[in-house]
Amino acid sequence: MKRTIMTAIMCIAALAALFAGCGKKVLDRPPELTGCAEQVRSLEFWVGEKVGEGELDGLTLIVGMFGGYEYFGSGYCDKELFDPAEDEYPQYYVAYTLTAYPDYSSGDSDTVTSIEICDPAVTVYGITCHSSVEEFTAAFTAVGCQVEASGTGAVATYGKTTVSLTAVEGARSLRISVEVTNNTGMIF
Repeated sequence: MKRTIMTAIMCIAALAALFAGCGKKVLDRPPELTGCAEQVRSLEFWVGEKVGEGELDGLTLIVGMFGGYEYFGSGYCDKELFDPAEDEYPQYYVAYTLTAYPDYSSGDSDTVTSIEICDPAVTVYGITCHSSVEEFTAAFTAVGCQVEASGTGAVATYGKTTVSLTAVEGARSLRISVEVTNNTGMIF
């Protein structure tokens, strides 16, 4: 009897140790970089992070969409003068998409589910939108992501988080997003 109980306890302990690392769903917010470059900008929010209404005051609403909102980070354009129907995006910017999370039916559109970075002064794990595919691969492999590279771009995945580096017609971007489910089948 004692042997059965001990075997059961050991099995439970082994399973707990095995699955301890499997609960991580979203890549951790990277540490702030300070003193390593003259023009390093930090991200205001991270994917999966809930944002309070007062925290959006310095941001410029780009567009409201069914199920969410997209904002420029603070300092990228004058929110009083920007007209999304007529104005082009600035040359350098960070844009945050807020939707419901973890499912589109979860309630308010108050969680950052995507970040588009088109500003080379913004770093994520030491990578900018102007980094090479090799630099991207090395940095995101080092933090435990699975990386697939092809040509001028690469995609890193970690649980529900995807980070992509793209270069299309000279425009380079780094996009971080977290998977949002659609369990109720909402049509947008």
